[in-house]
Amino acid sequence: MRQLIVCLILLLSFLAPETTTATEAATVVANENTLNPKIERRIQRLALPIQAPANDRHLHRKLRDYLNGNQRTEQMLSRASRYFPLFEETLCKYDLPEDLKYLAVVESMLMPHVHSSAGAAGLWQLMPATARSLGLTVNNMVDERMDAELATDAAARMLKELYADFGDWNLVVAAYNCGPGRLRGAMRQAKGQNDYAKIKRFLPEETQNYVSTYVAAAYTLNYYANHGLDQKEHAARAITTVHLFKGASLRKLAKLAGMEYGNLRALNRSLVQNYLPSSKDGFELKIPSHRKETLQTAIWGQNNLVMTQTQEELTEATARAREQGFRAEEWLLGCRSGVVLLEGTNLPWVIEELSGRWLNNYQPIAML
Repeated sequence: MRQLIVCLILLLSFLAPETTTATEAATVVANENTLNPKIERRIQRLALPIQAPANDRHLHRKLRDYLNGNQRTEQMLSRASRYFPLFEETLCKYDLPEDLKYLAVVESMLMPHVHSSAGAAGLWQLMPATARSLGLTVNNMVDERMDAELATDAAARMLKELYADFGDWNLVVAAYNCGPGRLRGAMRQAKGQNDYAKIKRFLPEETQNYVSTYVAAAYTLNYYANHGLDQKEHAARAITTVHLFKGASLRKLAKLAGMEYGNLRALNRSLVQNYLPSSKDGFELKIPSHRKETLQTAIWGQNNLVMTQTQEELTEATARAREQGFRAEEWLLGCRSGVVLLEGTNLPWVIEELSGRWLNNYQPIAML
């Protein structure tokens, strides 16, 4: 009976969730060169695609930074609840490891508006030339590196391309940090080696530390609660877009939508000057879903729209508009001409449909 009790106690202690006392939370390393055994076991359980040795001193330092960061780290944890679903969905779309999402923590602490002294910007800290090569717009009016969705998609495509080139995730993240050209140079210095451990010493110091910073970030995001940290869940908001062609300040658009300017600004960080420029191709302005119809109505102006009863009337009006020289793109970019629409159509849908179809084809919409 006594043996049975002892066995049960040992079994329960093995199955019980691993906790960390306040003293252990402050102890990242067991001694000068070795991680706290509990932390080391947890890192191994994460099975990350990128690994750092347990005796890596930079790993020890970054763990201390994150785990003792308190408010700063908890703010990052809160942002993770907002951005990680987007990262996971995008990485899955490109068949990439979901754990690559922790790279954005290393790059920006999940702050979408941050700039580096070298010129990188956004959640994924893309350089201007790199962003443009990935199809993002970067100029003095619009910087799509600051758009979470567009930047995440671009970063995922870049990571996929790098993996196709190097075939090893440690090398991929090194190339992401210092550039593929710099990595290839280090590989040549290492006499053609493709083993990251042998190439590492030929890389810039920041890149040498990049992998261990990634591992520390991944550990923190998974085991923050064991170290007395708290993650405040980000309240999800239903966000949609309004496709606009005419230039306007964000302050004006916020007023038209009946919302706070700061909230609209936070949703559209890619507008560098806080101004939406006129554009033939248009711009997808992010806005809370419940404000979309209000903004559309205010911009397009229902008083300028006239309903017709039949398709024949619309065809006749279109022909008359063509004779008068009406150009759809001019109206969409700001002319206040009346437009004939079929009776019973849904105004927001019609505007979106026409704004894309007619503008691209330079066809007239019926005008009185």
